[in-house]
Formats: sequence, C-alpha cells, structure tokens
Amino acid sequence: MEYVKFGYGKKIMIILPGASIKPVSLNAETIKEAYKIFAEDFTVYVIDQKKDIEEGYSVDDMVEYVYSGCKGLGLDDVYFYGIAQGGMVGQLLAIKYPGFIRKMCICSTVSRVSDNSIIHQLAVFARKKDIFSLVSSFTKNVMSDDYYNKFFDQMIMVYKNLSDDELRDFAIRVDAMRNFDVVDRLHEIKIPVLVLGSKADRIFSYEQMKLTADILGCESYFYEGYAHDVYDEAEDIKERILNFFIS
Repeated sequence: MEYVKFGYGKKIMIILPGASIKPVSLNAETIKEAYKIFAEDFTVYVIDQKKDIEEGYSVDDMVEYVYSGCKGLGLDDVYFYGIAQGGMVGQLLAIKYPGFIRKMCICSTVSRVSDNSIIHQLAVFARKKDIFSLVSSFTKNVMSDDYYNKFFDQMIMVYKNLSDDELRDFAIRVDAMRNFDVVDRLHEIKIPVLVLGSKADRIFSYEQMKLTADILGCESYFYEGYAHDVYDEAEDIKERILNFFIS
C-alpha cells in the first residue's frame, strides 16, 4: 500500500481521496502543504489507490485494502477523512469494523449512488482511451467554473500521457461506485460523523448528501458557490475538519 506520511501528532489521521486519474502520491509535497494544518495534532497518512486492479473491483474490496493495510502499519483508533469515493469507503469501514475509526468526516460523497450519467460517462471515456474528453468532462464536472477556466489547460498537460493501465484502473474504480448503497446500514455507524459538501455539486446531488447526514443524525455543513471539489476550493474547510476532530 502506497501512502504519503507527515505530521508528528500522537493521534492518527487517515485521508482517503476519491477516484483520481493518477496516483495522489505523485503530488506528495503538494499534499503535505495543503494539509499542514493537521501536522501538529496528528500523524497523517494519505492512502493512495490500489494499482493493477481487476474488473469487478468494488468499494467493499477497497475497504479490505485500506483496513488490512492500516492494520499492517499498526494503525487503529483513527480519525478518518474520506473524500468522494473515499467517503464511501469510510462509511463501509465504520460499518464493518466498529472501533477502527474514532471520528469520521466525509466530504462530497453519498451513501447511495443511483443512476449517474456523469460517472458512467467518465468510465466510457477512460475505456475508449479518449483522454481529452475524459479530462474535459472530469474537470468540468468536478471543478467550479472559476477553477475550470483557470486550470483546464494545466490539467490537459498533466494528463495527456496517461498510460493504458491508469485509464483502465480509473474506469474500474469509477464503475465501482455505480451500485454503491449502504443507506439501510447507516444506523450501524455509532461514531461521531461530520458530513461536508457543496449545494452545487455536479457529481452527487445536495439532496443525496443531505440524506446521509439526516439518517446519521450527525453534524453537517453544505457550502454555497462551490462545486464537487469544495474540499480543495473552500478556504476554511480544513479548519472546520480539524475543529471537529479535536473538539
């Protein structure tokens, strides 16, 4: 299991990003800078996605990958921050392995994925190896308009040389979300949870995200004026997560 580790706090924090096109560990220094607010209170592990996965790889498989890897590192009683697909993994982790997570924040995610044309479209582009359409659709639907206009050209340059394996793995990970549903099991989550998101998310609807928070009866906050990647764009979001974890 590949991961980025930083910080010197006594508490353990796990960050699990969503279904990214390239490994997040390639941007280790950027990640450390972005999440430096946690470094004093936590030792942070940002877990990368499993590579060379097989067709049919599921969110449940991701749970086993993360759990076994963390156990192998001796990590337990963790503070978990899951983004998008990482938030789906977090919900199922909390259900299957009570006691592993002490507190959990999930952002830009849902507990049930209904028919989702954007997710299907991303998988189709990846399988066709249509990199331009994939990156265009991904950035347009994930980013706010301001971020899209600012970073689109840069994203095209970053992803123009995607390998066949990277495209294949991304398509499989995206497909894994399409039948995800733990709504009927949310009552099994007994830990404090914070649900965050944007009311203008184009990937998952505000109503779907709010449903998760309502069923859990937990704290939640939904931003105005941001897109799916509110986790990168909202200036105060990391402070909000930190305050929840240490309160």
